[in-house]
Order: sequence, then structure tokens, then C-alpha cells
Amino acid sequence: MTDKIPTTIEELKTFYGSSIKDFIKRQCKKYPAFFALREDFEQELYCRFLDKNILLSYDPCRALFKTFLERIMHNAFISFLKSNKSIFFPFSKKDDNPLPEDESSFTSLDDEHETVKVDHDVQLVIELINRIPKIEERLLVKLKFYCERIRFSDEEVHHIAERLKIMPEQVLQTIQEMSKAKKEDAIGIRNSDICRILPYRPGSISTLFKRLVRKYILNQYIYMKTSSR
Repeated sequence: MTDKIPTTIEELKTFYGSSIKDFIKRQCKKYPAFFALREDFEQELYCRFLDKNILLSYDPCRALFKTFLERIMHNAFISFLKSNKSIFFPFSKKDDNPLPEDESSFTSLDDEHETVKVDHDVQLVIELINRIPKIEERLLVKLKFYCERIRFSDEEVHHIAERLKIMPEQVLQTIQEMSKAKKEDAIGIRNSDICRILPYRPGSISTLFKRLVRKYILNQYIYMKTSSR
């Protein structure tokens, strides 16, 4: 495939929007706390291209645009980590420097120890989701986060079955079909499908989801990480 060189933000989104989404998904796997902030980072990334006229600085003689974009995304994410250090590294001491300084050190996070840490953090996030007291709010977060590791309790299954007017044993297959219906680069269930399950309006779901994540997951995650040191 020919390397496409965008000259506007619209072309960047058209040609490389999926690559940017894939990069964000990789960071969500490394840093579970990043999931709730992923839209903020994506907006900040595009603003960086606008504010600094980065597209004009691209030199096709030095690298493919895809390589150039990857480096820009890495640098933007490192800056994002630094500006949100208390969320991503709540357990680090004042003089610690857990942040990667450049692209090479950033990519070195993909070692075995980091994988174990990420897996443990994902499990911690799932446990925090299960502690959300109201069933409809808990289901909203589970459906927005939905992946193969998310499990539903019997109470939640019956609640979904009642809302969809289906048998409880049909719930899992229905949720999986809803998950497949989303865009390829999206995470979780579509807002329109969530509205079939829960009594929320489509326009309110994203805002409510962010509020619930900050209240029940991010704040608790930071507290548990800090208190465990």
C-alpha cells in the first residue's frame, strides 16, 4: 500500500484514524486507568497537530509517514503521562521517575514484568466495577468496558433478560452479538444497544460513564495502589 501523506487534519483522520485508534487501544491494555481518558488524549493529539503545524514538518525523505506518525503519538503519549502522572503512577514517590523519557525507553515497557503488572491491574479494575452498588450503573460500566474478561452475575443476567424480553440463557450470546456490531476499532457495546438494556438516553451515556469511572474506579484505583505501598 502506498504511503499516504495527509496535508489536513481531515485527511489525517481519513488515512490514519484507524492507526491512531489502534495505538490508543494498545495503551489502554498497558494502563487500565487510561481507558477513561482515551478520548481526551485523542482530542489532545489532534490539537497538537493543529497547534504545532506538525503535518508541515514531515519530510518524506527521512521516513514513511506511518513511522513519523508513530513517533509523534509516542511523544504525545509521554507528555500525556507526565501531565496525568498522579493517575497513571499514583504509587510512585516524589523523587521517583517512572515515566519513559524517549521512544526507546517507552517501548521497553513491553517486557514480561510489565505484562504481569498490567494483567493484575486489569483484574483490579474488574473487581472495582463489581463493587458499583447500583445494578444499572454497574451494568453501564460493564457494557462500555465489555470484553471476554467481563462476567455478569445472575442478578445482572436476569436484569438484562427482563429488559430485552429474552430468556436468561440467551443473554450472553446477545451481548456478544452486540459487541460484534460495534466499529472494529471501538471498545465495548454501542450506546444505542446499551439504551436497549438500560433506561438511559444515548446522549447521556458517555457523560454518565465518565462520571462513574472517575467515582468508582479511578479514585478507588489510586487509593488502593497508594495504600498497598
